[in-house]
Amino acid sequence: MSAEDLSADLLNPMSLTELARQRLESMILSGELGADERLNEKALSTRFGISRGPLREAIRALHHAGLVDMIANRGAFVRKVSLRDVLEIYHIRAGLERAGARLACESARASDIEVLRDLVKRMDIAEHEQDYETYFDLNLQFHNVIHDLSGNSRLIRLYAQLSQELSLFRQHTIMQSRMQASNAEHHIILQAFEAADPEAAAAAMEEHVLTSAVRLRLVLSPQNQSEKQGPRPA
Repeated sequence: MSAEDLSADLLNPMSLTELARQRLESMILSGELGADERLNEKALSTRFGISRGPLREAIRALHHAGLVDMIANRGAFVRKVSLRDVLEIYHIRAGLERAGARLACESARASDIEVLRDLVKRMDIAEHEQDYETYFDLNLQFHNVIHDLSGNSRLIRLYAQLSQELSLFRQHTIMQSRMQASNAEHHIILQAFEAADPEAAAAAMEEHVLTSAVRLRLVLSPQNQSEKQGPRPA
């Protein structure tokens, strides 16, 4: 089935809504639909091959997920996330991920720790090679593995929502500048898991997230932005 023709399989209205939501979410998170861009219902319904009803339901779902802003008498727009929004999210994440790391460390088996160890080794290689894209993907996997190990479904759901909001704030130069420091902190988190020390794992994870927020603020300071050279934010 084509991703652009969601009605091709004679799906019921509920599944059409879910497929439209998934497709729109992908377009937003990939940057195909940019920040502040208006969601044109007519164009999107034609593109997806569905009526506006399921599409509107999909847009409402993305609004509740924090990816879309709905403005009275103007329509729906891709949410634009500011630096202030991002810093607020980081501070919420710090507490959330602290709890997740503690729970995960309490339940982690030797095979789970080996998965984390392998991810850190691969991030070492990506850091050495300055391979941002690979490092970014491995970093997400590292955090996701820990949250999954927590076994707390609400924590996992909240983390996923916050991560989606952060993905709207695309700054490749930021991630490249913090890769070495970030991975050093992953090693500390891993050591706590290897030592089966939940409190140390929790503290290391919280410090990792809060320090990331500090690095973000420093990189985006007006002075650094005027001096920084390299790829422009995506």
